[in-house]
Amino acid sequence: MRLAIACCLVWIFGSAALSGAAEPLKLGTTRQLFFDDRVVDSMQGLKRVWHQPEKFPTPVLARERSWEGQGPYVYGTALRDSSSGLFKLWYNCYAGGRPDYYVCYATSRDGLRWDRPACDTVRDPRLPAGNNVVMLGSGLTDYRQCLSPSVLFRPDEPDPARRYAMLYWDINAGRSVRFFGMCLAYSPDGMHWTNAPENPVFDGASDVTDACYDPVGRRYLLHYKIWRVEGDVVASKTPRGTVGKVSYWPTWDTIPLDGGKVRFQGRLVDYTADDTSPVTAEVDFAREPAYRRVVARAESKDLIHWTNARLVFELPEKGDPNGWSTYGMSVFPYEGRYLGLLRVFHDDREIDLELAHSPDDRSWQRSNPGKPFIPRGPGNSFDAGMVFSSIAPVTVGDELWFYYGAFTGHHGVANEQQSIAIGLAKLRRDGFVSLTAGDDAGEFVSVPIRCEGNRLVINAVANRGSVIAEIRDEKGAPLPGFAFADCDEFHGDAVSHTVAWHGKSDLSRLQRQTIRLAFRIQRAGLFAFQFGSAPAR
Repeated sequence: MRLAIACCLVWIFGSAALSGAAEPLKLGTTRQLFFDDRVVDSMQGLKRVWHQPEKFPTPVLARERSWEGQGPYVYGTALRDSSSGLFKLWYNCYAGGRPDYYVCYATSRDGLRWDRPACDTVRDPRLPAGNNVVMLGSGLTDYRQCLSPSVLFRPDEPDPARRYAMLYWDINAGRSVRFFGMCLAYSPDGMHWTNAPENPVFDGASDVTDACYDPVGRRYLLHYKIWRVEGDVVASKTPRGTVGKVSYWPTWDTIPLDGGKVRFQGRLVDYTADDTSPVTAEVDFAREPAYRRVVARAESKDLIHWTNARLVFELPEKGDPNGWSTYGMSVFPYEGRYLGLLRVFHDDREIDLELAHSPDDRSWQRSNPGKPFIPRGPGNSFDAGMVFSSIAPVTVGDELWFYYGAFTGHHGVANEQQSIAIGLAKLRRDGFVSLTAGDDAGEFVSVPIRCEGNRLVINAVANRGSVIAEIRDEKGAPLPGFAFADCDEFHGDAVSHTVAWHGKSDLSRLQRQTIRLAFRIQRAGLFAFQFGSAPAR
């Protein structure tokens, strides 16, 4: 399988010495990727190589209908029906006027060629019969926009009328105090939607929101854009006392005052307080403050009550150009951790996507800072200006498919003056990062781990080289029959290869024992390993 490899290769030499007795990690059957050193005790002669998905050269969905404005894009959600295999896509279109943004629905048998079903589920004088628009917004007077739709399929939901849920942003742009909030709608089929009576369910975010379900934590996660405002405060009125030099706002109205002063009226969030719910605020600044976009998060058990709001990303970080900021982040659980597609905003113009990772959705790191995971295209390509992310990739066989919004122009170019479409980028499963060695073999040794399966499975590429594995006791001595010399070399390219020693792969007698794994890699790359309790998946 062809791999598009990021330019930056980070050398990693031997780390800590074998640490002796330690509480073993319990990995279960989760695939272990190498975003960080959680499972690493020592590593020599290996490079941590970050990979990019391979982009299709042309859009998979472009403008075909009059109501699609300058073209379809995601923000949005791509899902695949596990029973029928049907791909389903909910995407935004900018139409201009009120409402500015529609949510449209498309389906596909192969994920490449898309149909626009004649849904006819909403009524609007600008929409002809046979349209595929499924959502216009909350429907309240002057609130009829539907931004950043996150669609969640909930097969275990007992109410069939609520099998699908959509979180989206509605806003009364152009009127005083330009905000309403994130809204919730339910659907039995993804086409017919009913707004929740509790709307808005969250008013602490700005107009870019991304939601997902975390099956491990049994919670819904929300990541959203909010504004960091910094300026000299001369007066403030809030229910929670004074406002410091730095404050955070979902949105506000600006009122010029005498002497060059500026008043902000709107909603404010104090992330240092125990209660991080937004409050109405009026703040006077000595002069126009500086502001930029940052990323925050919140969580919910029921999609209605949102708690534990906190900041997760502010750019620029050390080493970044001063003009960098963020434009939201889509997050999805992946093999025991959380991965994010961070929208990096360059000087308020171009946007591309960096990969980020977190063990808990609180402490986040950029995986390969300054290097795009999905970059903008060159020259006059359909994605040369901005690249937005959908909520999460779709697993298709041994690949992850990332649908993304593609703009020919940058953020300063009006939608009416550019073309917009949806692109596709494909990555091998687990293919975000690999431990790679050249002609000289490199070795990786794990920390003590609990063997909880009956076989060892690896994801690796060794078309010109080899990967072998060794199982050691917790002090680092090879177990009889499981040494490097006993291991059958792996050659080739496999997402799930079962490791064998002299033709035998059964690890049943090692289950629940504390062991260490070692891998010797030469002219090859190792993406992940996993203990399996059944045939390799």
